Amino acid sequence: MVMKRMALLFLVLGSLFFPLASDSISSKEAKPSPLPEQISRYYDRYSFVSSFSTRQERSKFRVCLKGQELPGQPGYTRLKKILDLMKEFQAQVQSIDPKMVVPPSPIVYIDYAGIVEIKSVSVSDDKATVNVTIHGLEPEANLWLISQYDQSGGDEGKLPSPEKRLDLAKASTFRRAEIHVWAKINNEWKKSEANLILLKN
Repeated sequence: MVMKRMALLFLVLGSLFFPLASDSISSKEAKPSPLPEQISRYYDRYSFVSSFSTRQERSKFRVCLKGQELPGQPGYTRLKKILDLMKEFQAQVQSIDPKMVVPPSPIVYIDYAGIVEIKSVSVSDDKATVNVTIHGLEPEANLWLISQYDQSGGDEGKLPSPEKRLDLAKASTFRRAEIHVWAKINNEWKKSEANLILLKN
């Protein structure tokens, strides 16, 4: 009886200092918090815009982001879609104080043709850090994707998948690694305009 009591006491004390095997396993297998939908959508649409428009087209959208209308031209439907998405980006990015930038430029627009690959994510209640690799899209691949958009009539279900677009971009030797910082402000996720660009990737 004494031996049984001692064995039981040892088992109880042991459980206080050493977690049970099942607890250890579940801890190791715990998956990181998923990326908030607002942040995930930002990267999906970033890659979409980069895929189905050229850098030259995006650079011309500065005046449209200031409120001017998009002039009618070939590819209007596609360009209108791209412009609408770029306006979403502008609203989702926390701009640097324009007084600190020379020349002042509070307008946010995408000027780099690249497909985003998310490498790692760290998310808390009101902060998020996202490590990404942005794969450059070769001009030929970019024009091919645009032609696919025109042929599909803008039906996203008929477009090359995000995985296909990423594979196209990975064929390029142009890529850069960045760290993006997000903050939850008034229940909306805002990305800092300033990105940390890693020299080695």
